Amino acid sequence: MPEVLWKSYIDFEIEQEEYENTRGLYKRLLQRTQHVKVWKSYAQFELSMEGEERLQRCRQVYEEANRGLRTCEEKEERLMLLEAWMNFEQEFGTSADKDRVKKLMPKQVKKRRKLTAEDGTDAGWEEYYDYIFPEDAANQPNLKLLSMAKMWKKQQQQEQEKQEAEEDEPTEPTQPRDEQEESRETQEPIESVPDDQDDSDSSSESESETKN
Repeated sequence: MPEVLWKSYIDFEIEQEEYENTRGLYKRLLQRTQHVKVWKSYAQFELSMEGEERLQRCRQVYEEANRGLRTCEEKEERLMLLEAWMNFEQEFGTSADKDRVKKLMPKQVKKRRKLTAEDGTDAGWEEYYDYIFPEDAANQPNLKLLSMAKMWKKQQQQEQEKQEAEEDEPTEPTQPRDEQEESRETQEPIESVPDDQDDSDSSSESESETKN
């Protein structure tokens, strides 16, 4: 559904004072897009409601939007959201609420990046501004630990696979016991009769013939 139709549908439900339907439309739209304009419109809708809960509902929208935009590549959109949230807290929030949002504000840093021409040649360097959010900086050690844990787990898997491969290597087949005994019998040397025993036997035979 195009953006214009979504807006018309939301405006229609507001005119009909179907506020729960309006909230449902915003949630459905945010499942399709996390654009900062949708989040800001949702927060303004909650702020325009009557009752004591309107400020808390509006603040909850900003909190949810900040969590949803953490993975957004466009850091300027996240900054725009925090600025809108800060304006809200400056008008309706307490000192603690203002300090909380202030701590979420990013730090602007100047960086340089290398440029490459269309033909692949070096086109020099370009300066640009980047935003470092405190929440992202605080999560850097955790991300490093997570990366080290993944590397350790991968090494353990490789060692285990190597060990299993060595255990699965074929060994020389063993001969059955009967074949081993038969082979041993064929390999045993045949006893030879000593030469002197043959001579004694022949001499005894000749003596017996002489007596006869």
